[in-house]
Amino acid sequence: GVGAGASPRLASPPLERLQVVVLNDDETLSAATNYSYALRVPVQGNAAQLEAQSVYGAAYGLETFSQLVVGGGAASPGFLNVSGVEINDSASYEHRGVMVDAGRRFAPLPMLKQMVDAMAYSKMSVLHLHLSDWPGVRIEVPGLPELTAGLNGQFYSQADCAELAAYAAARGVRIVPEIDVPSHARGFAPLEARGLQFCDERKLQIHNDAQGVGLSLVKVVLSAVAAAFPERKIHVGGDETRNNSLCTWESIHAFETAVQAHITALGRAAIAWNEVYSDPPATEPNALGVGTMVQNWHGADSVATTSQGFETLSSNYNTQYLDQQCCAAGAYVPTAGAKTRQCFYEDISAGMTAGDRSKLYGGETAMWGDLYCGAPNCPDQGQFAWMYPSSADAAFSASWMGMTWPRAAAAAGAFWNYNDSAAIEYDCAIDVHNRRLRARGVDSCPPGCNCDWGSRCGKPYGAVPPIPANITLISALPKNAKVRVASPCQKGYGATIATLTPGARAVVHGDFVVETTSDKGEVALGDPFSVWFGGPGWRGVDITLALKIDPGTEGYVDYAIVGPTPP
Repeated sequence: GVGAGASPRLASPPLERLQVVVLNDDETLSAATNYSYALRVPVQGNAAQLEAQSVYGAAYGLETFSQLVVGGGAASPGFLNVSGVEINDSASYEHRGVMVDAGRRFAPLPMLKQMVDAMAYSKMSVLHLHLSDWPGVRIEVPGLPELTAGLNGQFYSQADCAELAAYAAARGVRIVPEIDVPSHARGFAPLEARGLQFCDERKLQIHNDAQGVGLSLVKVVLSAVAAAFPERKIHVGGDETRNNSLCTWESIHAFETAVQAHITALGRAAIAWNEVYSDPPATEPNALGVGTMVQNWHGADSVATTSQGFETLSSNYNTQYLDQQCCAAGAYVPTAGAKTRQCFYEDISAGMTAGDRSKLYGGETAMWGDLYCGAPNCPDQGQFAWMYPSSADAAFSASWMGMTWPRAAAAAGAFWNYNDSAAIEYDCAIDVHNRRLRARGVDSCPPGCNCDWGSRCGKPYGAVPPIPANITLISALPKNAKVRVASPCQKGYGATIATLTPGARAVVHGDFVVETTSDKGEVALGDPFSVWFGGPGWRGVDITLALKIDPGTEGYVDYAIVGPTPP
């Protein structure tokens, strides 16, 4: 039984049962699943009622009911902290997701199941699994055994995928798999012997060769993904593509168009990162096909795509990336409500008209694995690459879960039903929810603790080398460049350390970012949006870098390591 939450003198009769009514016996899980429910707890009487449109809505209703009960256990009753309540609850968005970057660092199956549990407890509906990137394509592909042969078992078999999909579906969570092409594709390198080609020697991007070999091999991989996961949506990547003399925008767009068409031919629907729509500028919608959903990580671009009638997901890197330095810095403490609200609890429809909002299908918060993947598996960062091998699965899982939860729950609340007026209550609710997650076995960041990539509650997962005393930069750029102190929130905000003329040198003593200009405007060293190249990947060793404009794109500043290389 459950007692009422009033004082003993005014206590209501014990609540002895909760009647659950499910109005539809169809257990199909899809984007159209209705998760709404109505929960009624009477002031008088011994029975509460939960009514839902689906079994998944009923599960959400039971989750809400459990949150109203304080204390209790097998041998003693709990107490309702409300009396006479009626809740009619439904989601604002159908797609309420978390993205896990299993491409850079393999995500162990037990950790993914724990992630699904936390999502279900937080009313999230989609686990986006980024399955390919620099180190490999992490899914078994029948007929292409060499694709995973060098991954030391760090990939998912077809049986693993089926097991995870079934586990998630039982908890109302869909698995959206992603194969990221044509860029971020060095994981396809084992297929070079079959004729697959790349656009450059660094193997950043698959070449759309005239014979169609690369495209046909990618189609084989996508077909294997479709066979492994029942979800209708399949993510095809498309972010950070670069054009050069071999891989022109025309050939890139033809490749992306063909990939989307293949997904349609499989009876599925594609999702793509916003570059498929936005690159190059002024020629939108570029390669975006009819029926393909756009996932925007460039912030305001969501307004651009919804206003043009395209189905859109919001994943603003400034506010929804769990690993993005601005949101990660100082945001580990679950009770740091203002910071968590600034970064994760946001109105993703802000600035949209009612018509625009009808095309916004939801949002995702994302956790990328750059810092766990160092050389030679990934080209930069990698401060915590010692967690890359499967022997470090326990430390990696603790690190990943502590970085993700409870902050992802803040995004979950916004995706379910954003309410700006509930800010004060929100701060307390996140802390209470985090305690609930931990009580249920989710390895989230403990209340009152700082959790980052390398430590939890002040205790490091492993040794972290110090920042090098000296980093020598040699400018091989054709024009001046500024070296700034790296700001965790936005490039260019830090103080200027030096201005480098062509051929000049500068020595820096901590995290830095380099800025210059090209024919395409302002650019920064490495990824201008998130990678502070002088940051954690270069700790523990004095290095010398020669800076140059990337000849393939002029949209980035590239580098050459003069020596020595990082560990």
